Amino acid sequence: MRKSSFYKRVTKYNPLFRNGQGHYLPDEWTAISDVGNEFAGQRLLLDEYLAVEARYVQAVQLFFAGSGHVGLESAEIRWLGDADGSLQEVFQRVESGVRAFPASDLGALVALALRECLWFRLVDDTGTRAVEFGYDYYMYLGFEAPDPECFQRIEQLPLFVE
Repeated sequence: MRKSSFYKRVTKYNPLFRNGQGHYLPDEWTAISDVGNEFAGQRLLLDEYLAVEARYVQAVQLFFAGSGHVGLESAEIRWLGDADGSLQEVFQRVESGVRAFPASDLGALVALALRECLWFRLVDDTGTRAVEFGYDYYMYLGFEAPDPECFQRIEQLPLFVE
């Protein structure tokens, strides 16, 4: 798939707390490695991390609704930290060169990307929608035609679509 015509950034970060340059100002966790650390006086627990990760998974599932398969482009394998069986199984398939996955594997793929185990561009089976992941828990939705209803549903998770 060629680069998408349009992008939306999706994050857990409320844009009201960005400065004029777009920098997010509050002390906030940005990775699974932050579990156990304190941010703004509160310790990040694994359950809280997993709840936010699940919202990102839901956002990708909403964005790719109706897709039977997804493909990985530009896959880069990093490492596999402590992960459960389903994440290990999907990671091993990517590691062995598999680049096409059923939509049912979206949750594991998103979790692996957010945990910085894998870097890739995820493309739907129509080639018109893509998801990319950045550092610090940033996710980008690429598309040819906007879907305002989908973006509203993602904001109800709640996540922020910018």
